[in-house]
Amino acid sequence: PHSTVFRLHTGGNNAMFNPLRPEVVAGQAEGDNNWTATASLPTIPTETDFYTDNLAVIFAFPNTWATLDRVGHVVLTWWPLAIDRTRMDVQWYGLPWGDGPMPPQWTERVAGTDVTMHEDIANLEPMQLAVESAAHKGVPLSYTERAIWHFHREIDRRVGDENVPEHLRLPDALADHIVD
Repeated sequence: PHSTVFRLHTGGNNAMFNPLRPEVVAGQAEGDNNWTATASLPTIPTETDFYTDNLAVIFAFPNTWATLDRVGHVVLTWWPLAIDRTRMDVQWYGLPWGDGPMPPQWTERVAGTDVTMHEDIANLEPMQLAVESAAHKGVPLSYTERAIWHFHREIDRRVGDENVPEHLRLPDALADHIVD
């Protein structure tokens, strides 16, 4: 049985490690043409299979999220523009492939990430409307969303608990789970 592992770090930072499904790992090893294929892309020779078998993601408080992958990294950075608007920058980093055009595997990989991002973005407006509704009383969070709690708790800490109205203040429920 595989499960996602979270590491909460001081300062609102965190890391997530999620085992990839066996068919995804098999696709990487065989170099098939789905967006996860990595066999024909340059790799870092000293990397271990950990990054082949797992999705590793780090979050650097307050606004940067990055995947750690044996062939390249996608970095997302969010910039608040208004109370209800945010700009998201998406940057890809990979090993050089030479003077030719981008390999088709990279095009497929970027396209696959774009699909996921567009699915998530399509949910944002309805979620914002729900949060702004008079009926909104909060959002229950599961274990897999503990990084969200950790993020908001860090905001309370930085603003100063004494400056956050008590009914809005998050308790330090995850304090025992934070590592340096």
